[in-house]
This record gives sequence, C-alpha cells and structure tokens, in this order.
Amino acid sequence: MGFDLNGVDPISKKGEYFRANVWWWRPLWKFVCVNCDDILNEKDIEEGSWNNMFEIIDKKANKIADRIYDLDKKGEIKKYEKEYKKEIDNLEDGAFERNYSFERDFVMQFASFCEESGGFNIG
Repeated sequence: MGFDLNGVDPISKKGEYFRANVWWWRPLWKFVCVNCDDILNEKDIEEGSWNNMFEIIDKKANKIADRIYDLDKKGEIKKYEKEYKKEIDNLEDGAFERNYSFERDFVMQFASFCEESGGFNIG
C-alpha cells in the first residue's frame, strides 16, 4: 500500500507527484502533524492518514514546506531522525514498528513537493 500525492496546481515538475509507501508515509505524516499542529486542523490530520484524495490547500502546503525548511535549518529534523532510529533499534527483533522508516532526505523531498504543488491530494 502506498500514498500517492498529486499536486493540485503544480508550478514545477517537483510539485506534480510525490509517492510514499506506507512504511515511509506514516512516520513522515506523524512528524508533519506534530510539527504543524498550528497549520493543520483535526480533519487534515485524520484524513492525511487515508487514501481518499483529501486535499491540503495551497496555503497550508506552503506553510508546511516553510515549517520543514525552518526545522531543518535548526537541525531539528536530523535530531528527530537520530532519536527515531534509536527508538526503532531498541525494539525487539520482529517488532512490527521496525518496518517504518524516517530520514531527513525524504522529509526534504516532501517539503519541496509541498512548496511546488499548489496544494495536494492524498490518495
């Protein structure tokens, strides 16, 4: 299962399409929701977890991108990645959660998509 995000009104190739399989999307979306809880409302947060073509409007997509860039400049994404990997490594072998991945580079790809997407649908 994967999450295919399509830009609503992309301004570049980067904003046309973003794909994440479930193992990458869930940790990414959780990170976004925690760090953008003043940008996203409850419905955005809930619907972002499903493949139902829910739309994040352009204004919110740009604010998400700006927040991610700001967090990156402060070193917060690298810090989160390190803590996340430490948490995963401490789980028992075979723990379901060990399948989920989080990396700064993937977050930055998502930020670029958000910035260039003109808003996006999550499907």
